[in-house]
Amino acid sequence: MPTDSENLPCIIAIDIGTTAIKFVVFDLTLKELYLSERPIVTLRRQADYSEQDAEAIFKSISEELAVIGKRFPSSLALCFSAAMHSLLAVDHTGNAKTKAIIWSDLRSKEETKELRHSKEGRAIYRTTGTPIHPMSPLCKLLWWKKHHPTQLKESHKFVSIKEYVLFNLTGQFVVDYGMASATGMFEPLQISWYPQALKITGITETQLSEIISPKKELSLKQDIADDLDFPASLKVFSGSSDGCLANLGDDATDSGVYAVSIGTSGAVRTVSPHFETDNEMRLFSYMLDKEKFVHGGAVNNGGIVLEWLGKFLNEKNPVSPEEINNLAMASETGAAGLLFLPYLQGERAPFWNPDIQGGFVGLNFSHTQKHLARAVMEGVLYNILYVMKSVAQKHPAPKLIKASGGFTKSAFWLQMLADIAQCRVEVNEGMLSAARGAAMLALEAMNIDYPSQKNTLALQVFEPDLEKEKVYRGNYIRFSEELTRLAGQ
Repeated sequence: MPTDSENLPCIIAIDIGTTAIKFVVFDLTLKELYLSERPIVTLRRQADYSEQDAEAIFKSISEELAVIGKRFPSSLALCFSAAMHSLLAVDHTGNAKTKAIIWSDLRSKEETKELRHSKEGRAIYRTTGTPIHPMSPLCKLLWWKKHHPTQLKESHKFVSIKEYVLFNLTGQFVVDYGMASATGMFEPLQISWYPQALKITGITETQLSEIISPKKELSLKQDIADDLDFPASLKVFSGSSDGCLANLGDDATDSGVYAVSIGTSGAVRTVSPHFETDNEMRLFSYMLDKEKFVHGGAVNNGGIVLEWLGKFLNEKNPVSPEEINNLAMASETGAAGLLFLPYLQGERAPFWNPDIQGGFVGLNFSHTQKHLARAVMEGVLYNILYVMKSVAQKHPAPKLIKASGGFTKSAFWLQMLADIAQCRVEVNEGMLSAARGAAMLALEAMNIDYPSQKNTLALQVFEPDLEKEKVYRGNYIRFSEELTRLAGQ
């Protein structure tokens, strides 16, 4: 039987990430009542391929919702966050005809290079705000057009994993502004699909979902509501992308406040009321709603670099991220001059080059495992700082960093971010930012007031250490020089 707290009105938020699905139940003050997580498997059947099984993801979501429905019978709404840039083909009944190609898939490298360096590509970027890169569904469709033209024409819809899940729950093919913004085919100033982008891919507007506000109310199909034990009154909201929602959930929407997320990959984001692109095509501009545009850069190489180092140090029994953290703590600041360029799977911002490669610089006999560990952790953050400085050329410089993602489990890494960026860093629990942002949108859509997160978030605060600034500044200058050299090759 549900407890008293479980009988309270609440919001169910589902965050569909790259490696896991998080299920969070919040009360109407955004206090966490329930948290569960289910893994997502990424399939890599050949080089440059990264795919996921949308049917398996929906099955996981259905199973967990059945549990939540019984425990929280007074749920008011179900809302979503999701990782950007996934793409799969479905038939008219919504059945998946392919696996979902996710953001890290690089099979469209050749099509991307041609488009990125063309006048047409620059025009598409300026109009959509989505960088031209293999992550983009636009580029994925160019690959599809070249290699599977018949399937491209005959597929009923091309959708993201979240759109697939929403269709199976509601019977509607819909996409919110944030997820549409990440496709490279959305025109935010018109809130419509961009005809020129559709023309080059060879698909029609009818093969994409209906664009809706993140606050538009949807309903569960009756059979789904019955199966999952939810009331017919339960409201469903598409929400937005995980990046946009992390800024909202972390209260990182004011000028000069930057969100830094590091999980498998990473991102730097800030918010403004205007859509704005970058002349050098380094940054994205994604629409959350008509008043908020999220600007920044995404990086491929976040926590996954620590995973690589763990296998590099011990292939049979990989060193855990926690052990790497402890090794790094034993090293002096700056890793005795050792630098690491963390480009193990190409890079997105600011160069958007899938072929760029990294490595250690300045390695000598004096360096040990502790120096390698520290150099890797520092290298990830030097790269984040490089992107942050690119964003600051278009927007107010950072006066505060809000941190989220898996790296927030390490107080050592968070302090390192404050020291390298020479900026105050704040973090709450760090892992629920996007889910909280989705719940906030749902509450706003239902006209339910909730407390300001400025006053309710339990913050950890990391102030920059001025004594470490000189070492980090010198190493960062070297890092920037090496990165410029790499980008020019």
